[in-house]
Formats: sequence, structure tokens, C-alpha cells
Amino acid sequence: MTATDCGRASVNEGAMGVVTELIDRSDELQIEVSTTSAGATVIDMGLEVPGSWEAGRLYAEATMGGLAAVAFGEFELSDETLRSVEVRTEYPVEACWVAQKHADHRAGDPDDVILAGPAKALLWPPDPSVAEAGYVEQHRQAVAPLQIERPVNDSDISWLSQSCGLDPKDVFVLVAPTTSLVCAIQVAARSVDNAMHRMHSAGIELFEVKSLEGSAPVPPPSTDELVALGRINDSLMYGTTVNTIVRSVVDFNVVAEEVTTQPADSAGRLFLEIFDAAGNRFHNVPLEVFCISMFTIADPTLGMSVSVGAIDHDLLWTSFYGTST
Repeated sequence: MTATDCGRASVNEGAMGVVTELIDRSDELQIEVSTTSAGATVIDMGLEVPGSWEAGRLYAEATMGGLAAVAFGEFELSDETLRSVEVRTEYPVEACWVAQKHADHRAGDPDDVILAGPAKALLWPPDPSVAEAGYVEQHRQAVAPLQIERPVNDSDISWLSQSCGLDPKDVFVLVAPTTSLVCAIQVAARSVDNAMHRMHSAGIELFEVKSLEGSAPVPPPSTDELVALGRINDSLMYGTTVNTIVRSVVDFNVVAEEVTTQPADSAGRLFLEIFDAAGNRFHNVPLEVFCISMFTIADPTLGMSVSVGAIDHDLLWTSFYGTST
């Protein structure tokens, strides 16, 4: 499948539309645009600048190649009302599997940099998830969102441009460190990404998934990197709601059980405990720990639907505020 087969712009072309808006509105969005010595464009969205809610919303849309709508809602947690990130896509393979799902770990990288976004579709050799989808990117610009705790350096740009087969001037990097508001928003937008992975593991073929809607809370901010890391991932593990429409004959009860169940050794544990057991390396954390809290799967053509699960308000409160409800 080439990028045009989905009837829409490629994931990188779609993301470039969002990047153009970020650049045009940089002052309003409280972000900073710069150009490296090699000619790459870097957009700081939380490292040396505060960023904003709207910047985070656009970052999340860019991460999904402009093929998902991202908005804000509300999430009630005891007597607190938090904002939530609401995501909807009619292109789940392109938005979630090809673009949003994070790439394999960069070999030899001491900083554990996470690349997740449209640039992944241009990597060579091809990223396994992109190859599995049979997706071939045609657009010759790369949008590379990086969750990174330091400024982008020449080595990062060299790696991205060489891995994507592009001149550095065609590389656009979005930077959002773990403690930033923008990062908290883009992680909450991963409810649909995680659901796609779990459904596929349960036997749903990629193109059997026709649409995804997801929601997750944005936790209180923290300037402590580990605390922030724990909160944003606990939000995904214990606060997500996902609805999906599929065309599949797989047993929906089996799928729902798989999607909402954590491995026994991580069930009911806060993310930082799991992270510590993984040697404090994110790429050692099994994706299976990110289950969906409340999940509805439906096939309207067959008149079938299954809904299971519940939000774990007590664990979320403990993660966000340090005590049990």
C-alpha cells in the first residue's frame, strides 16, 4: 500500500500541515522554532519554553499524521476535575500503527530517545510495524516527534536524516520532554495507539479495525522527571476508555479480555514500580502493561458489541496525589 491508497495525504504530508500551523502560531502557542547548522527545523514545545494546551493538541495530531481529531474533555477523579484528551480516527492503521506507535529503540542510544510519529514511515531499514502494514511512504519530508530531556544535537539530526534518506533541511523535529505539558497531552492521546496494539495481539487483523475513539486524563504536572513519567503512564494504564468499530469474526469476548488484562506480575502496580523492575529503561517495559481500562468493541454489520472494564480511580489518585482515596 502506498500512502495515497488510504485516500488521504501521507502521514508525513498530513503532519506537515500541522507543523506549518505550529510554526505560524509559535508565539501564541508559547513554543520556539529554530534551525540547526545542518538545516533541520526544531520546534521546542516544552524544553526551554512552557508550551500550551493547544500546542499539545497539535503535537498529538502531528504524531498521528494529521489523520486523527484531538480535543479536550473532562475527567472526574474523586473531588478533582482534570482535563482529558479525546481522540478519534477513521484511519487507525495509518494514524496509530504506521505513525503513532513508537519505533524500535535506537541502537546504542544512551538517552533512550523515543521516536514515535510519521518519520517512522521513512526509516530504512523499514520499521517492523510499518512493514507489517504494507505501507510505503511517498512524501519526502519527515516529521519526527521526540520525547527527549535535552536539546536536539547534530547526532540526532544526522541519525534522522540518514535513517530516513533525507537531506537535513527536510527533517522537522518536535521536542517535548517528559515533564512538559505537551508531553502529558501527547501521551494521553496514546489511548488509541495502545488499543490498536492490544487488539492486534488478540487476533484482530490491522485493516479489520475501522475506527477508534479514545480518552485518557492529563495528570497534574510535576517538575520531577520520574514523577511525571509515572503519572503520564499510569494515566494510560488505569484511566483509558476506548471504543472501536471493527469488521471481524474473532470472538469479541476473547479480544475484550485480552485488551483489558495486564500481565499478572504488573497488575495493580504503579508504573514506576514496573519501570524500576525494567532497569529504568522504557524499552524494557512490556507493551502489555498498557491495558485499556474500559473497552467497547462493536461490529454494526453483525449487530454485535461487547463492553468490559472499569477505570481504577484509586490507583490514579495514588499516582497523581500520593495517597489513596
